[in-house]
Amino acid sequence: MISFMGDQQHKHTKRWGRLPDMDICRAKANGLRGYADCWVEHYHGCEYAVPFGSGTLCRHPQRDVIIQNTINAQQGDETASDVGSE
Repeated sequence: MISFMGDQQHKHTKRWGRLPDMDICRAKANGLRGYADCWVEHYHGCEYAVPFGSGTLCRHPQRDVIIQNTINAQQGDETASDVGSE
């Protein structure tokens, strides 16, 4: 399993796959030009993952798409949890 780091309520899991994979990759903007924060916990083997301090940076050429996919996934989780609470 691959798990994604980040806000506890937005943890995602997906079957292990080869990285990078736009269905698996998750990232958050961090203000560093050319990089994003990689949220894939098991990023090993991804040619765009750069271990940095206590985290991992993403330098994927389509990291803006990955960031948007992450935002969309989080919003989908919030919508799903809102529907379940009605």
